[in-house]
Amino acid sequence: MLLNSFSKNKNWIKRTKRLVLVSSVFFLITNSVFGKYTLSGEVRDRADGLLISFANIQILSIDNQEIFSYTTTDSNGKYSLEVKKIGTYLVKISHINYVISKKTVKIKQLHEKIHFELEKKHEVLDEVILNFEPEVMKIRNDTINYNLKALTTGEEKTLANILDKLPGVKLNSSGLITVNGKLVEKLLVDGEELFKNQHRATTESVTAKMIEGIRYLDKYQDFGNIEGFDNKQTNALDVSIKDEYKNKVTGDFAIQLGHETKSLGKANLYRFGGRLKFGLIANANNLGKQSITSFEYDQLRGIGFDETDKNGFKIDQPTDDSPKFLDPTSDVAERTNLFGALSVIYKSSNNTKVSFLNLASNSKQKQFLINNRQFFEPTTSDQIEQRAVQSNFFLNSSIFEFGYQPTEKSFLEYSVNFNPQNTTENFAINNTTISQTSNVSQIQENRQYSLDQRLSYLTRIGEKTLLKTTGVMVLEDTARELKIAASTPVFLLQDELSLAQNQITNRTLYGYQLQAVSKFKKEKLHLAHGTIFSNSQFKNVVGVSTQFNNFFISDRIDSYVTLSYDGRVSKRLKYRGVLGYKFISLRRFNQTSTNNIWQPSVKLDYKISNSKSVDFRYSYDTTLPIDEQLNSAKIVRDYFSLRLPSRLVSDQLLPRHSFNLFYSSYKNTTGNTFSTFVNYNYAPVFLTFENSIEENATITSANIIGSNQKELSLGLRFNKRFKSKLGVFSNFNSFYSEEENSISGIPNKSTTSIFKNKGGIYSRFRKGVNFNLGLDLEIIEYTSSLLEITNKAIATKPYLVFNGNLLEKKVLWSIGGEYANYKTDLDETNVINIYPKVTYEINDNFEISIEGNNILNIDNAEITRNFNTINYSESSVVDTLEGYIVFGLYYRL
Repeated sequence: MLLNSFSKNKNWIKRTKRLVLVSSVFFLITNSVFGKYTLSGEVRDRADGLLISFANIQILSIDNQEIFSYTTTDSNGKYSLEVKKIGTYLVKISHINYVISKKTVKIKQLHEKIHFELEKKHEVLDEVILNFEPEVMKIRNDTINYNLKALTTGEEKTLANILDKLPGVKLNSSGLITVNGKLVEKLLVDGEELFKNQHRATTESVTAKMIEGIRYLDKYQDFGNIEGFDNKQTNALDVSIKDEYKNKVTGDFAIQLGHETKSLGKANLYRFGGRLKFGLIANANNLGKQSITSFEYDQLRGIGFDETDKNGFKIDQPTDDSPKFLDPTSDVAERTNLFGALSVIYKSSNNTKVSFLNLASNSKQKQFLINNRQFFEPTTSDQIEQRAVQSNFFLNSSIFEFGYQPTEKSFLEYSVNFNPQNTTENFAINNTTISQTSNVSQIQENRQYSLDQRLSYLTRIGEKTLLKTTGVMVLEDTARELKIAASTPVFLLQDELSLAQNQITNRTLYGYQLQAVSKFKKEKLHLAHGTIFSNSQFKNVVGVSTQFNNFFISDRIDSYVTLSYDGRVSKRLKYRGVLGYKFISLRRFNQTSTNNIWQPSVKLDYKISNSKSVDFRYSYDTTLPIDEQLNSAKIVRDYFSLRLPSRLVSDQLLPRHSFNLFYSSYKNTTGNTFSTFVNYNYAPVFLTFENSIEENATITSANIIGSNQKELSLGLRFNKRFKSKLGVFSNFNSFYSEEENSISGIPNKSTTSIFKNKGGIYSRFRKGVNFNLGLDLEIIEYTSSLLEITNKAIATKPYLVFNGNLLEKKVLWSIGGEYANYKTDLDETNVINIYPKVTYEINDNFEISIEGNNILNIDNAEITRNFNTINYSESSVVDTLEGYIVFGLYYRL
């Protein structure tokens, strides 16, 4: 029995061993096939051992041809990524300030831990720490890291509020961001430029609680940069997002309601982290708040080759102004805005990226004003005009981009930009002069679109040469319709009481560009060649009246060669010399003309230290008048003004010299900033107008060539912070222009000078009450030699703002006031604006608020405005946006 029992146990042991063996083999097989292996660790500086954040890590095949996985180190220099099977791989680590490192590693267990070290690039300067009890920012090579804990008070709501606290960082009302006076080209949020150059919308939609850190990169290398070259190098402000807001949908919603149906609704939704990122911004309000500025609109409609290319060729652009509704200073009685923007970015792998941005805005406005004009003529005439205007503006922009980088040596990129726009304005006008009174109805409609497509391919040839090929095609179409009906004959058209004008402009443009860059030690030689073919048509028709009919067809060929050389005299002094040659063949009015143009430029960069630099630039450029400026018959601008036949020569070149000098510095011990610039432009000939007044008080103008246009602008900005948490600042700008033209055939010399300064004192206490006290001053003076006219306008705006918090920052409050005095030669206006705001945070998700603006003028908002030109002086009584008080509810995801 015992023997039988032993025999049974022995068999059980054998079966158990076989089961364990089979299970082990099965586990290894399934794990090899279906399991994931983790590689993690840290990346440090080889010299000082400091952890390196935002380093790029790729796991490649051993032959460097296939990418299996990629990631970036977090703010603590740590990384973690996965591969599907064991084996030998090539790991590549790169960072903008370090030499690229490649290392062969063997992954043979589920969790491998490997640390890496990087070596600093030799051409960058050593690290400089700026101490400011506590340290406010750290400058490392070409990167500035801001210490948000030391710079903010905890009362900030949005990214825009935080940027306002950073030394040297400025976000203006047009959407421009500058760092120490230098324009920021890209605003990155979680490593991506979600809404491209719509910086103002981005900064107002990203909440302060999402933000982990902010840094400025002077040499940021975007997706598609070829290793060893800087073809995608630019500067950027990089905003990192906290991990808790990544890999999920986050954002906020708000609604505000107030007196007389005043309201605002908005939604901001984001998804950060991972391969798929998106952002959604939606806003609707009748408070008069703008959704997009003129600068942002022009950026969306950029046409030409690669705008960031230092040698890229740019086409002469139409000179029409951006839509008036984009001007935030327009005097309007009512304004309703609808705005939406959707951005999606998907990186299917480390070498493929697809992005889509759609932005739409619709604005409705009402204006009411009374104008009193006095004309400067031998026989003085006056005009009183009552005007009511209703306007509707719609614009849209859709941008699709695809980038593919199969290897480190090549990059393929395709983009398409579609921009439709529709503008309608209805005018009801009562016009009274010495001789007559008339009622005028005017309707203006403008429909246009542009379609811009680009395809480019970059490839590296050997180790020292980069070749780029680009093709572009642009289609533009504009249709303008103007209808005028009046109780008296208009524009000297005999007995005609109405007028209907139609303008159509079409342009087709296509071409190519070839570029080659070769490196020689630390120098670069850049050669660019391209040819652009364009055809444009302009047609203007007014009924059967031949005196208003225009029709032009222009065929143009631009061929160019640009040679540039980047070098350095020393480690601190760099230079760039550019010599461009352009050949233009132009056919207009059945005549062909050719022009040969040389375009030199030079740039010097001197880095005094890591915190002080000087830049100098000179460039020479030329433009040609566009078809609309060459009209051979009259064109109606509006019921009040006519454009007479042009006096321009069809192939008239307009040359221009530009000089720029810029200096910036940081103080090493405090974080104080200082920058100054001088810009001087000189045009020996330029496009201007000859103006005159007809008997019926109609202003007529004709395109003519002026001479000796000189423009000088000066600027100075400084921000000094004290250890007591107080600071003083000043933003000073001065502009002077001088030019010569003619009025009614009589020579005239005019000058314009503008002086602006906004400065004051502020506090940044983390507890208690903070304040901002200052003065905003603007002085504009105009002189004309023809009639010895001098017009002067002064705007003086002292302001004071207090803000603080209660109940451990659950209650945030602010109250500000501005007293504005507008004084001209004709009149003087005083305005007091009070703008309070209180928010109460109920919990982490909900918040309630009360907000007001111009609360002393809730029911009656009316100011006097004065405007002076060389032809007439104008005094206006204008209805402006009424003040408001609104109650709001805020919800955060």
